Amino acid sequence: MAADNAWKDILERNFEDFLAFFFPAAHAAIDWSRGVEFLDKELEAIAPGGKTGPRVVDKLAKVFLRRPIRGRAEAWFLVHVEVDGRAGPDLDERMHVYDYRIFDRHRRQVVGLAVLTEAGARARHGVYERGLFGYGNRFTFRVVKLSEHRDRREELERSANPFALVVLAHLEKREAHTDRDRQVVKLRMLRRLLERKLKRRDIMALFRFMDWLLALPENLEKELDSRVEALRQEKRMPYLARFERKALERGQRKVLLESIELGLNLRFGREGLALVPRIREIEALHHLRALLRALFKAKQIDGVKRALGGQAKALARRARR
Repeated sequence: MAADNAWKDILERNFEDFLAFFFPAAHAAIDWSRGVEFLDKELEAIAPGGKTGPRVVDKLAKVFLRRPIRGRAEAWFLVHVEVDGRAGPDLDERMHVYDYRIFDRHRRQVVGLAVLTEAGARARHGVYERGLFGYGNRFTFRVVKLSEHRDRREELERSANPFALVVLAHLEKREAHTDRDRQVVKLRMLRRLLERKLKRRDIMALFRFMDWLLALPENLEKELDSRVEALRQEKRMPYLARFERKALERGQRKVLLESIELGLNLRFGREGLALVPRIREIEALHHLRALLRALFKAKQIDGVKRALGGQAKALARRARR
């Protein structure tokens, strides 16, 4: 559930890199000096109902062309991005509905791009057709499956684009079957991250993304922290200084709180949301992670309440010391 926040954050911060990696033809046509405007609220207003599959995030971005279109003073168009897990049978129709609703509202060209993080090689998407008696329409959009990059790992290792690391992390996570395996993958990914010549804001965004994608139990997270600190000192990198760690923790806490709130709403409705004020009082990240894990496992809301009660008792004991 934290996927929504993790992908949204990295897309908004690194949209130019995202298109350069996944859709180079569109990237090359855009005048990046004019910036990007995200129209997510408009996208929410026109979203088709009945979505299926593990959808992660939708984004709608307004961008400008390098070369003007004849008859238009401002040559801008819209890029609709959807990130899914394995998607569902309605992906093609849904992308088509988004396309015509966006066009109907703005009367501008719309380019669709779907990134499937868990889809296998046999999954077929990218075309929606409807017709009768030889009449109808055909809609196409670009589809990228991260699994298609499985045989391009050396190229991903060499790439300076931050999304090469995003793809590598997804590929290696799928091959990690235990928490200890994921810890090894996470350390390897963070080492790659620290060794690349990226801007600090990109490093921080990717660090948060890896922290979500390769979440670990608290004891393994603590082990990992000490290894990352040793690596930082070994490389003599001024990365993750004390104030940056605090900023990172604040960002992680926000993601965890939003994830828990979304999970409570989806699974238990109003009864779940009634617990949110108490949960927001929790400061420690490991307590929030434990609560999120309890939410995943709970079949009834009583399981969440017991976990929350346990966190409250732990806080009370600490306060008495």
